[in-house]
Amino acid sequence: MDETRFQTDVVSRLTRLGRRLRSYALAGGVATVMVFALAAGMVQFLLDYTFRLPWDMRAVLLVVIVVALFWMGWRHLWRAWRFPFGSREMACLIEKRHPQLRSVLISAVQFASGHVGAEGFNSPGLVREVVRRARRETASIAFDGVLQRGPVRRSLVVIVAMIGIVVAAFGLRPDLMGIWLDRNLLLLDTRWPQHTNLLVDLPDGVLTGARGDDLEVRAKAIGEVPRTVSIIFEFDSGTSGKETMIGVGENEFRHTFGRVMEPFRFRLKGGDAETPWYKAQLADRPRVESARISVTPPAYAGLEPFVLPEGDRAVETLLGSEVVFDVQINKPVVRAELMSAQAHGFESVGFPAQAHGLQPVGDAWSVTISPTETRMYHFELEDEIGLVNKRPVRLSVRVLKDAAPRVRMEVRGVSDIITAQALLPVELEFSDVYGLARAELIYRIAREEDAAHVVPLEAFNAGAKLFETRLNWPADSVALVAGDRLTLFAEAEDFNDVSGPSVARSGDMILRIVTRDELLGELARREQEYRQEFERALEQQEDLRRQLLTLIGTSRGLQPARPLETSSATSGVEPGVKRELSARVAMLERRQRQIAGQVNLLRQQFEQVLAELEVNGLDTATIRQRLGEGIVMPLTRLAKRDLVTAADLLRQIDRDPGPETAGRADATQVAVLNEMRLILSSMLKWEGFQEAVTMLREILRLQRDLREDTTEEIERRAVEILGGG
Repeated sequence: MDETRFQTDVVSRLTRLGRRLRSYALAGGVATVMVFALAAGMVQFLLDYTFRLPWDMRAVLLVVIVVALFWMGWRHLWRAWRFPFGSREMACLIEKRHPQLRSVLISAVQFASGHVGAEGFNSPGLVREVVRRARRETASIAFDGVLQRGPVRRSLVVIVAMIGIVVAAFGLRPDLMGIWLDRNLLLLDTRWPQHTNLLVDLPDGVLTGARGDDLEVRAKAIGEVPRTVSIIFEFDSGTSGKETMIGVGENEFRHTFGRVMEPFRFRLKGGDAETPWYKAQLADRPRVESARISVTPPAYAGLEPFVLPEGDRAVETLLGSEVVFDVQINKPVVRAELMSAQAHGFESVGFPAQAHGLQPVGDAWSVTISPTETRMYHFELEDEIGLVNKRPVRLSVRVLKDAAPRVRMEVRGVSDIITAQALLPVELEFSDVYGLARAELIYRIAREEDAAHVVPLEAFNAGAKLFETRLNWPADSVALVAGDRLTLFAEAEDFNDVSGPSVARSGDMILRIVTRDELLGELARREQEYRQEFERALEQQEDLRRQLLTLIGTSRGLQPARPLETSSATSGVEPGVKRELSARVAMLERRQRQIAGQVNLLRQQFEQVLAELEVNGLDTATIRQRLGEGIVMPLTRLAKRDLVTAADLLRQIDRDPGPETAGRADATQVAVLNEMRLILSSMLKWEGFQEAVTMLREILRLQRDLREDTTEEIERRAVEILGGG
């Protein structure tokens, strides 16, 4: 009965005291942890707001705070929760506060819990006495007296205050507190409100550039524009620095990194704004590593396809060829466009077909074009990050137009008149680089309304690149009559099926058909004209000899007294006189060579007369002897040998005006004059004969006309008589 009452009156009071002490301890721990958490949050807030901490520093600070909170929670809350606040611990606490109990309460609590020792050594009566005594002596003791209410009140006040501060902060500035939560608890990159915002012009958040190029960072200040903006950078190699950006306009700032060779990161600071770190990535620009040009000429040219050697970037090809560009690129690309140069810039030729697909290294592209004019080409390349090739490889295609065939026609020994019985010696030459499809000799007769007729060339084979032939074409094969006009020309055509075929023709030879008498009369007139020209050449030669004799006489008067003691025949002559002598000799030499040229021209003209006689079938043995042996051959010797020798001897007089040289020169002049007189006599002799022949022909013509007129008159009168009868 005593033990039951002890449990009700004493032990239950001790248990309640333990619970209160535990709650007091927990309240103090909560207050301590809340104070630390609030202080840590305020420090975190101030640090981040002031210095705009980056993500990694905020994460480290959050980890430190969380670890500290766990440690403080374990120390001030977990330990308080796990601390024993049972009836025995409370009895000890009461005994310490009330020493007059002399451990009675502790013993009674122990006995009440069943710890009375072994049965052979305990005394039930003593146990009951101790329990009754403890209940009796503690009846007047207030166990709550051991509680210190001041600390727990302060703890509660602190807890309420902390809660109030947090609630007030979130109520007054929910935007700032929300940013703090985002940045320091959720570790987001939400920005703090600030007077200045720096916006970096990077749509993708990464500055991309080509290795070795200049990289420019552009930024714009929104809000309050700072006086200066700094850019802080760190290269991968460890090099770092800080530069002041250049202000542009009212609110823009720029900084250029020159010839960047390695990646780096950077951020901007200006006013109260600070950007996050940005990365600068570098990559090689796409470029053509190798290019190969293949050409397939047009089929008509008969040329085999060919490939240029590696490294050759220019090709010449015919119009109508197919040109293939095969290029190897140093990296995968998303665009490879062929561009061609124009007068106003470049234009796209088109997107080439992908040859082998994208490869990690070495992309192969191919495009086929059919150029119509000479142009310069290049590939515009773009990779997946937008880099393009700055210095593209130039590929030149020079388009060669197939020239028309070349045609030459020559009819030797023919002027502009022939007889209907002429045998024309026609020389033809046709050529084309890629082969002839047609080669013809064509003639037209004016009275047939210029209808073209083809003279077949039997030796011609289509496809020949060069064809030469000579034929004697008889004019009587086309039934010509006096008064007709015959036009001769040669024509050729090639196999060009791209821009042709090309047709070429020689110059026209227009021939007038005359009678034999008309031709002989014309040739006689020419001979008379040529003879008169030769007479003038003879007079010029005689005058030249007279001047030579005068010069020889002058030079003899200038001979030095002792010529053997001088280095030259004119060394003793005064310089002025010597110059005058040289000038006169040079003038005579020039005149001599001019006469030689005139005589040679006359030779050619007489040869032409002889050739026309042969072509028209009018040459006889007498004519060949007279013109060939009597005039043409002497004229040839005179122009090619004698007159040239005379001019050379005149030149020697300038070098050595001695009597021996002068004598040889004069002797040559005499021989030349004698030869020219003999040729002139032959011309005059035949000219007299020709005049007689011409007169006889005229008489015969008059007789023929008279006979025709008489016949017509007799016929007319006979008709009148018969008709009148």
